[in-house]
This record gives sequence, structure tokens and C-alpha cells, in this order.
Amino acid sequence: MKKTIAILLVAVLAVSSVFAGFSGKATVGLGYNWETKDYGFSNGTGFDVDVDLSTAEAGNDVEGDIYAGIKATMGVKVANQAGTKGTEVWNSKDKADKNYGLGLFLKVAEAYVAGENWKVSITGTQGATSYAKSFTTHKEAVEDVFGNETTDTKDVADDVTGDLFAFNKAPGVTVEVAGFKGSVGFNGSEDENRKVKVDTATEKVEAELDADKKFVAGKFFNYNVFVESPSFDVNGLSLQAAVGASRKVDSYGVFGKETKKIKYFNVEEEYIVYTPKFYDLAINTSAKVGYATDTLSVAVAADYDAVKYLKDDNTIYSFFDTSAKVAFAPVTIDAYYGLNGIVAKGLEAAPSKLKTLAHTLSAQVATDLAAFDLPVKVTVWGKDILNTMDYGAKAEVTIDAIKLGVKGGYVIDPILAKKIADENFGKYYLGADVEYTNDLFTAKAGVGFNSYVAKGLEKAAQLTLSASVESSAIIPGATLKLAYGAAKNDQNLLKDQIALQPAQNLGKVDATCTIKF
Repeated sequence: MKKTIAILLVAVLAVSSVFAGFSGKATVGLGYNWETKDYGFSNGTGFDVDVDLSTAEAGNDVEGDIYAGIKATMGVKVANQAGTKGTEVWNSKDKADKNYGLGLFLKVAEAYVAGENWKVSITGTQGATSYAKSFTTHKEAVEDVFGNETTDTKDVADDVTGDLFAFNKAPGVTVEVAGFKGSVGFNGSEDENRKVKVDTATEKVEAELDADKKFVAGKFFNYNVFVESPSFDVNGLSLQAAVGASRKVDSYGVFGKETKKIKYFNVEEEYIVYTPKFYDLAINTSAKVGYATDTLSVAVAADYDAVKYLKDDNTIYSFFDTSAKVAFAPVTIDAYYGLNGIVAKGLEAAPSKLKTLAHTLSAQVATDLAAFDLPVKVTVWGKDILNTMDYGAKAEVTIDAIKLGVKGGYVIDPILAKKIADENFGKYYLGADVEYTNDLFTAKAGVGFNSYVAKGLEKAAQLTLSASVESSAIIPGATLKLAYGAAKNDQNLLKDQIALQPAQNLGKVDATCTIKF
């Protein structure tokens, strides 16, 4: 069967001649690893696969005063796969290496009935809006095309309401008229003996399950109503708002019980986590206002969401966030605040030092002096000021072929250790990097220093160093590189540091020749 699939794939490739998105490399290296004490030559190959074996678009538009239209896409794709989502295919060189996937992607882009200045979409209702977002404050994993988390990361912003708030997109329609967008949808059942199956549930529900993991849920009614205005713009002033409400109780309105692995103090353990899945009422409100001239721009946004989860509990959980951004050359100021209502409610009886965990407060000031013919950028920030207390600053200078960056700051890690033990588990950090580029080669170097601050951690420090020289001009078609830096684990050039920090680890040095296609 596997051989037949492989032959079919080759045939499709041969017929369609679709090789775009397929690249790879072969590398030979010579180096020494102080962490493992290994040395010598190494050989390796690698592939980046993102090939559309077949793509198709279909649609239908009918002309008239009132007309209908639909557009859909289909794609068959082979790509690198980082997890179990997607159909696994094997690398022909090593059948145990399941690092590629085959997927069929089908999507109805839109289906609608429309007329002059109006449109009714029949593909469903709208989800919750979230206008307020912070500047980029942290990193998250990048997903592959199948939805698996990869080892690559991306910069993301804090968005309490957007990340946490649930809004039921009940079956229905979305209407657009003169720039306004609204949706309405509902579904339900009048069957008092209706049974539903539950995969994860609270102990309360488990006591009522039958042999098939079902219980009598009875009647239910779900709905979605939503309206969003267009952006009104008058003399540089803009305003937009949205409001919506929804209900999702067809599965009894419980907290789902899940087992998750949580890493705390570098020890990974399993914990029972209750995740809100269903709710009696969810309300979503958003608004944003802006003002812009040739020299000044101001943008303020806010979201307020409220959720009532359990049918026999009148508790209302509130989520709120607001953001503000002011730019007047050469300065840009960002500020953000968010409230997690579930965490706040759970910490009502907790000590005051723990209650800040429900709040997110961040601010940043950035200056770009390019307008004054100075190649300097300076950024100062305070991220999650009430908890991780990440205070820092960085400066970037570009002079011809040289780029220089310097940064420093203070951050608490881990935050729960400080809250519970009432000790300062923070660290000061400093770093600098430089890059020089010319027609023949690119040279980079970086140094970092962390000094940990806590009772008994007087000798907790970490020093890191990296350097590389890379050229693709010496041998056409090949990249030569000499690099020194961290190996698998954290690098630390200092000796005799305490157990909380990596022991002395000098990293590794490698000289490589890589040929890519």
C-alpha cells in the first residue's frame, strides 16, 4: 500500500511538474562539542517541503439585481510535519522518520446572496471581536500547515479577551449593509429525553453517565446575535464599535476536565485542569477610536466580555482589556492592560500578592531617530509589570555595513516562586551583538550575561558567547561557515555556579560546508 501511494505521488509530480516549495541541503562539518566531549566530522541532509500537488478553485456567480455566489478551494499538499496532525508519510531514506505529511485542504471561502450595497453570507455567524492588543511582548510556537506546533517561534502581543473569551458561532447567517455587519443564528431541541455523549466532564456529571458515557441533557437553545459598525472617519477622527451575545449549553454547561502536563521549577508533572467549554450567556463589546494628523496619531481600543458558565451558578466572569498607542515623530508610546476574570474570581480569598496574577499591565516607549539623519533606534519597556516585571531597554545602531545592538534589563523567573515563597527570583541581564556584512562574508558576534538575585544565590550567574563567519561567495553554490556558540543545553562560560544555573558548559565549535538546492 505504501509503495502504491509513493508511486501515485511520483506520478502526480511528474505530470504536474510542481516542484516549487521543495528545497534541501547537504552539510559536512568538523567540530568539537565541550558539552558531550564529542569531536570529528559530521554529515547531514535536510529538506523543506511545502509542495502543492494539486490546487483547484471553483465558484459560481449569477448576475442580476439580486444574485448568488459561491467560491471554494481545494488543495493537496505535502509538507514538513511536526506532530500527529495530518496523514504521515515516510522519508524514503529512513522509514522510522515520520517527519512529512500529506493533507487534503477544502474550504468554502464564501457563499452569499447579494444586491446593491448589501450581502447575506450563508456560511455562519460571527465570532467575538477583540480590538485591544499590546505591542509584541512574548513568543509563541509557529504551527505547520497541519496545525502542529514547531520549534520555530513568532513574536505575539498580549490579548486577554481575544485569547480567553469564548463566543458561540451558532448556525445562522451574516448580513452586511452599508458597511455594517451583523449576524443572527440559533439551534436547539425540544426533546426532554435527549442524551449527549461527554468525553471529559466534572465529577458531578460523571455520576449521571450511563454505560455509553451519555447523560440526559434534555432541552436546549443556543443562539448568536452580533453587530459591528463600519469605521466612521471625520476630519482625522475615526470610531468603530461592536456588540454581541451568544449561548452554548447543549452539552449541559460544564467545565471540561483535562489532564495537562505543566512544567514548574524544571520538573514536568501532570495536573487536572478544568476548562470552561459551555456557557449560558456570553456578551462581547468592543470599541476603538483614533485620531491622526500629519504629525500625530492616537489610537485607543477597549474590549469588555462577560460569561456565565454554569446553569446552576450565577457567577459572572468578566474579561477586560484596553490599549493605547500614541505616535509623534520620532517617539511611539504603547500601553496595555488586561483582566482575566476567571483567575481574579479564583484568587478572591488568596493573599494580595497572588491577586496580581489576574492582571496584565505593559508599556513601551520607542524612538527612531532616522528622521533626524541619525541611524539610532532606542526602545524602553515594562512587560507584565505586576508579575514577571520584565523591565528592559535596547539600542540599535546601523552605520554602513555594521549593525550594533545593546540591551539590558531585569525579569522575574519563575513568577510563582516569588509569589509563593516571597523571595526575589529575578535576574539582571545584559547583552550585546554586532554584525558586519560585505560582498565576501558576514560576521556576527554576541555576548550575554545573567546575574540572578535571591537569598542564597550569590554565585548564580551565566555568561554566554557566540560568534560566526559565513560566506557564500568563496565557493559559488556552497556556504562556508565557522561558528561558536551553545550546544544542546544552555551555555555558561563561568565555573562553580550553583545548581539553579547550568554548570560550566563551553558549548561547541563547528566548521561546515553546506550545499543547498
